[in-house]
Amino acid sequence: MFRRLATRVALPATLLVLLLVTTALPGGAQTELPSVEDLLAEVGEIEGLNALDPVLNPVSDLVLTTLATIDDTLADAPLVNALALGGDDAVDSGVAFSQATFPEGAGTAILSREDLFADGFSSGVFQGVNTAPLLFTDSEDLDPRTGMELMRLGMTDITILGGDSALNPLVVQKLEIAGLTVTRVGGPTRVETAVETARATNPAATTALLVRAYPDEGQADDQAYADLLAAGPYAAENGWPILMTTSDGLHPATAEYLADSDITDVVVIGGTGAVSQSAEDAVTALGLSVTRVAGDNRYATAVAIANARGFESSADVDRLILAESRSRDDVWAPGFAATAHGTEHAAPVLLVDGLTIPTETLTFVLEGMVDNLLDGGPAVICASFVDSLACQAVALLMIGNVAGALELVTGLLDLIGGLPILGELLTELGLAGLLPGVLQSLTDALEQAGATTETLENLLGAVASGDPAAAQAALEEAATSVGEDVTDLVGGALGGLLGGGSGGSDDEDGGNPVDDLLGGLLGGGN
Repeated sequence: MFRRLATRVALPATLLVLLLVTTALPGGAQTELPSVEDLLAEVGEIEGLNALDPVLNPVSDLVLTTLATIDDTLADAPLVNALALGGDDAVDSGVAFSQATFPEGAGTAILSREDLFADGFSSGVFQGVNTAPLLFTDSEDLDPRTGMELMRLGMTDITILGGDSALNPLVVQKLEIAGLTVTRVGGPTRVETAVETARATNPAATTALLVRAYPDEGQADDQAYADLLAAGPYAAENGWPILMTTSDGLHPATAEYLADSDITDVVVIGGTGAVSQSAEDAVTALGLSVTRVAGDNRYATAVAIANARGFESSADVDRLILAESRSRDDVWAPGFAATAHGTEHAAPVLLVDGLTIPTETLTFVLEGMVDNLLDGGPAVICASFVDSLACQAVALLMIGNVAGALELVTGLLDLIGGLPILGELLTELGLAGLLPGVLQSLTDALEQAGATTETLENLLGAVASGDPAAAQAALEEAATSVGEDVTDLVGGALGGLLGGGSGGSDDEDGGNPVDDLLGGLLGGGN
């Protein structure tokens, strides 16, 4: 089994190393960056560190357990501190999280349809109150994979979410023949199903979450469920029901429930674009207290939810869940299924977007980097559909060290020959979310230094053209116009972005860009 684990670790790591050392530079030159194995070797030299020590590496027990019980298509260990849950569809994603969360089985489970997110929307409180996994099946029949997982769990009862149109009575019949006690909870719409779920799970609850139920007309479904991808554990660990509303006003069914129930406090998830101010005002008019947890986008809202749960950065958690936010239509399934795991292990759910680790997610990870070096860092659980390179990038940041970070930064600064090239490198590293912030920091610095509007427009236009030579020339011209060195300017922008550092132009050492960035990583320099 240990040799199997080593093989699983080495192959994805080799892939990332290949990407690192083959990144193209202007003029065809290439620069070798530190390999994944080198970084891990440096960490491994810390006295007392064992790659599978559950004290220093809290994912180790989970890795060993799941490698022994989960089918090869459902889990992989890309690095010693990360577990990637795989699978081809929603059904697989539910099974994978069930096995990773309940390796010894569970007394009950929740079943929802696999092709629509509406009924699984309100499953969070069920998963928390009943310590139960959320599984998925075809609307017309019981999927054999889910059936096998129900047998493995050894449970005695199951709750079905949604009416007959959501899950055919044939599914209920098969489950009852198998000896399970089946309870169906549902209403005519997703909003009423959420209300019935609240009544069935925790009718004495005094706090509820309120989320949007539908996307805007003409928009993709993910607009409706994006904020809930991270909110499930927040509701589950507190026993709070999840209620829904239309965006422009409080839905009558939800208003009626709030008026008749014991709810005194409502936590609105998402900004006013998701749940409008008028909807919030309608809740207040019922005599209830309202708190809003929101960010500027879905990634920032996920971080805001983590903060509301008491996690200020990755240093505050023992386990971190990454979930995909938009790359495919069924990303809601592993997002919703992550709730039980996030509750059982007090783990926040943060979002990625394909190869991109958004700035908000990356900031949460980096702000805990120094503290993580002292205790091995938290485990990283990557939900189904998370890109493997994005998963590895976050895992590496959790176990990186200052020397490795400095070496990597030096390599990155060597690649500043053209901003589009920088963007390509960050994309391959899974860190493309940095690029917009780098550009914003550069333009802010140039503007403060007195660059003209025309200079800034030329720079951004050259970057947008995708021509590395034009971008490099425009950057050099902009730096010259304000009397700055190009490398110092870029280094200061990166440093300020990652750690809120003050830049380096006024430092006694002349503003070495690598020192600036290292100071940012360490929380503002020394």
